[in-house]
Amino acid sequence: MLDVQLVPSGLQPLHAYLVFLGLAVLFIGIALVIRAIFVRSTHDFLVAGRRIGLGLGVSSVIASWTWAMAVMMSSAQAYTFGVSGLWWFTIPNGLAVIAVIPFGIYLRKHMPHGYTLSQYISVRFPGNKALYNVFIASMLFGCFIMALINLKGTSVVMSTIYGIDWRVVPIISGIVVIVYVSIGGMWNSAVTDTIQTFLITIPAAVVVVAVFEKVGGPGPVFDAISSSKPPEFLQWSDPKTAIAFGITLALGLLSNTVSDQTFWERIWAVKAKYVSRIFLWGGAWFYGIPICFGLLGLVGVAMGLDLKTMGGDAAAVGPFVVSHLGLSGWLVILYSIAIMAACISTLDSAFIGTSSVVSVDIVKRVNPHVSDKRLLRYTRLAVGIVGILSILVILTGVDFVTIVLVTYALKTSVLIPLILAVFWKKVSGKGVLWGIISSIVIGMPIYFAKGEFAGTLSILAISFVVPLVWTFVQPDEFDESFLQKLQDLRH
Repeated sequence: MLDVQLVPSGLQPLHAYLVFLGLAVLFIGIALVIRAIFVRSTHDFLVAGRRIGLGLGVSSVIASWTWAMAVMMSSAQAYTFGVSGLWWFTIPNGLAVIAVIPFGIYLRKHMPHGYTLSQYISVRFPGNKALYNVFIASMLFGCFIMALINLKGTSVVMSTIYGIDWRVVPIISGIVVIVYVSIGGMWNSAVTDTIQTFLITIPAAVVVVAVFEKVGGPGPVFDAISSSKPPEFLQWSDPKTAIAFGITLALGLLSNTVSDQTFWERIWAVKAKYVSRIFLWGGAWFYGIPICFGLLGLVGVAMGLDLKTMGGDAAAVGPFVVSHLGLSGWLVILYSIAIMAACISTLDSAFIGTSSVVSVDIVKRVNPHVSDKRLLRYTRLAVGIVGILSILVILTGVDFVTIVLVTYALKTSVLIPLILAVFWKKVSGKGVLWGIISSIVIGMPIYFAKGEFAGTLSILAISFVVPLVWTFVQPDEFDESFLQKLQDLRH
C-alpha cells in the first residue's frame, strides 16, 4: 500500500456554507438577469424560444449529463472493480449521449413544435390514453429520481469533506436550485450550464494532478494495486466486470438519455441546425470528466481504504481521498465546487423537465384554454413541488447506489418500445403499452431475485417481444404529418 497518512483537511461546516452562499449568489443573480432579458412566456421558460446555439447547447448537454453519478460513481466503480470498472463506466456514458442524435434529427424534422416525450406519444398514438398516462408517469418519475440522485450526491460529498450534517446539504442545495430555476427556466439552465461545465472540468483536472503529485505519481499507485489485488483488477475489460454491472449499466445509460425528458427538452430548445453537432460534441467532450474523477478510486485502492473507513458507501471514495490526503484547503474546496456544480446542473434539468410535463401534458390537457400567464405560474409551481418532495425523500437516508441501479432497470422497460414508436410507423400502441407494463411486472421480480444482469436482460427481452408480436397481429398505421400540426404554446 502507499505510505500515506490520512490527514483530515481541517475544513469546517462554515466553509461549506460559504461555498453554498457563493454558488447561490452566482446562479440566482444570473437567473434574475436572464428573466429580465429573455423570459417572456411559458414557451421561453420551457424551451428558451428554441434559440439555444451551438456553444450553449454543447455545454448544456455536458453539464446536464455530468451528474452525481458521473463524478462519484466513476470513482466508486474504479475502487470496486479496478480499471475495468472505470472502462465499463466511462465508455457507455458518452455513447449514450451520442445515441440521442437520430431521435433529435427525427423530432426536429417531423415535430418541430414539441416540448415533451409524452406529448409526442399522445400524437403518435392518438386515443391511447393509457399509454399517454404511462409516459407522463414515466417522465415525472424519471425527473424525480434524477433529482433524488443529485441531491444525494451533494449530501455525500459535502458531509464527507466538511463534516456538515448530511441532512442540511440537500435542503440548502435543493432550495437554491428551486429558486434559480423558477426564475429563469431553460434559458437560465443553458447559461449556468456553461459556467458549471468550466466549474467541473477545470477543477477536475487540477485536483487529480495534485492528488497524483501528492502520492508520488501514477507509478506508485499502480505498483501498490498490483501488490494487493489480482491481475485482472488492472485489466481494461474484465468479463466479470461486464456481467457484474457493465452491460446493465450501458443499457441503463442508453435508456436514460433516450427516454428521459431532460434530453428531449434540449432537442427542442436548441436551434434545429445544431442538433447533431451538439449531442456529438457533448458526448465526446464528456469523456474526460469521469476519467479524471474515476482515477481517484484507484488512488483509494492504493491507499488501502476500506468501506468502513469511508462510512460504508463506495461513492464517498473520491471525496474521502481528496479531503484526507493533506492537500491544500483551496484544492479541497475546488473539488467540492466541481461536485456541487455537477449535481446542481443536472438537478436544474430535472426540475425543468418536470415543469414541462406538468404544464404541457397535465395543465394544458385539463384546461386547453389556460392563459399563458397562469400556465407559467403552474410551471414554476411544479418546480417547487418536485424540489420539496425530492428533499423530503432524501432526508429518509435512501442509499445512493440503490437509487441509480433500480431506476435504470425501470427505465430499460421503456427503451425498446420507445425506439419502435419513433422509427416504426406500424408499431402497435397497445403493444408498446403492454410491452412496458409486462416487462416491469415480470422483469422487476427477476431483477430482485436473480440480480441486475438477469433482471435487466429479462426486461429488455420482454419489452421487445411483446410489441413485436402485437404489431404483427394488429398493426397500427401512423401519418407523420400529424406531428407537424402541433403549435408552440405561445400560439
